[in-house]
Amino acid sequence: MKLKKKILWWLAGLLLIGMAIIIVVIFLNVSSPDKTPAKQNTNAEATVVQPAGKWSGKQKYPQNESVKLDVTFLSNKQYKLIETNTVSQCWTRTYYGGYHRTGDKIIFTPERITVNTYANKTALKSGSVAATEQIPKDQFHKQFGNQQLSKLTLQHKQIKIVHDHEKIYLSHKEVK
Repeated sequence: MKLKKKILWWLAGLLLIGMAIIIVVIFLNVSSPDKTPAKQNTNAEATVVQPAGKWSGKQKYPQNESVKLDVTFLSNKQYKLIETNTVSQCWTRTYYGGYHRTGDKIIFTPERITVNTYANKTALKSGSVAATEQIPKDQFHKQFGNQQLSKLTLQHKQIKIVHDHEKIYLSHKEVK
């Protein structure tokens, strides 16, 4: 009988210790905050670059030829795009116009285009223009086909532009 009482007391003690451990665990879980991070509702616009300032990019071709784009975002949703082309000919086109943004997409629509042609790369570098032409808006389609619109995609650290069959990645230029 004494053995049964000892076993009962021993089991009761284990039961009390077990209940105390359960109470402590429950108390610690209730009082400590959840360690898992809350899901953040991120917006795509918050993770892409902002269309402001000056951006530049270049597509290189064999024989040291290239197409370079310099984009400046102006005030009131206006832009200036300078396309410098040294592939087979040397010329620049300067586009001025407005843009429309939807999410991370931007469409440039030119209002005015100036074309400068150069005799060669040396003349281009020195700014010796051989001919200048202002293209009237009603002649954009005739001169350039459907390529007068530029389509931009804002990305995390750069802007991808599709312009005149070229796909070029633009990087932000620091103003000095």
